[in-house]
Amino acid sequence: TELSLIPFPTEELFERELGSFDLVILQNFNYGPYGIGIYLPHLRRYVLQGGGLAMLGGDLSFSSGGYAGTPVGQVLPVSLYPRGPADVLIDEADFRPRITAAGRRHPILQLGRDAVETTKLLARLPTFAGVNRVRGLAPGATALLEHPSLDGEQGGKMPVLATREVGKGRTLALTSDSLWHWAFESLGEPGGSRRVYDRFWQATLRWLIRDPELKYLRVLPERERVRLGREVRVTVRAMKADYKPAAGISVAWEIESLTGSKRPALRGEGRTDARGELRLSFTPKVAGPYRVRARARLGGRQS
Repeated sequence: TELSLIPFPTEELFERELGSFDLVILQNFNYGPYGIGIYLPHLRRYVLQGGGLAMLGGDLSFSSGGYAGTPVGQVLPVSLYPRGPADVLIDEADFRPRITAAGRRHPILQLGRDAVETTKLLARLPTFAGVNRVRGLAPGATALLEHPSLDGEQGGKMPVLATREVGKGRTLALTSDSLWHWAFESLGEPGGSRRVYDRFWQATLRWLIRDPELKYLRVLPERERVRLGREVRVTVRAMKADYKPAAGISVAWEIESLTGSKRPALRGEGRTDARGELRLSFTPKVAGPYRVRARARLGGRQS
């Protein structure tokens, strides 16, 4: 049978269409043999302009894939070693990652009903088979899972799962290529570990593409509907990049009617309490929908 080979559309993807993607995943991928090194600056710019980028481990990833010192390496959540011997850059021993304090709060690792159940689930899941060695966290990054025995150069244990806000975008690094073990081995109940695996990826993708429900600043009405003339209560909740409560943060707020009323919008400013919350209330005088907006500077960024 005749076979027609066409070149991979690298120019179209990386120069014209990259901005149309919500997320790019580099899964155990070495860019060198494919002649796309010239497009790595495009990936960096894509992240800085708001895109999501995830790199997963393997013998062709991170330092082993030659990403140290590249534009892609500059936006990852982990600091990379220069390229060197494989036995230096990869540890092949099985291990069970440990969840960090930030990991217990982060939406990516909300695998159980609460932090206690999540910790128990992680302790029962299949182990990872090997890990890419990294120096430690990049500036501004957060470790969610760490290695139980390997140390990072910056002190503490080496990160295994890490996240980072870069420019307007987000990046994630998972330094093992054996997460798929979770999808094929059971926790002793039908679909047990597979359910956790699916939940992990759903949460990961939602965080990387900035799902509105995972924003650092959220406006939460006590009720979606109230009778005219009754008080409406609203909570503004602010969180840091590691999802700790952002206490003492100045929040500007605005409440306006969307019915075409000429009534001026209510505006004000307040500070969040120890739980990272600011509570507002108002009594609508006109029937119809209302919009509540809040703005705050969190982690050096306007939210």
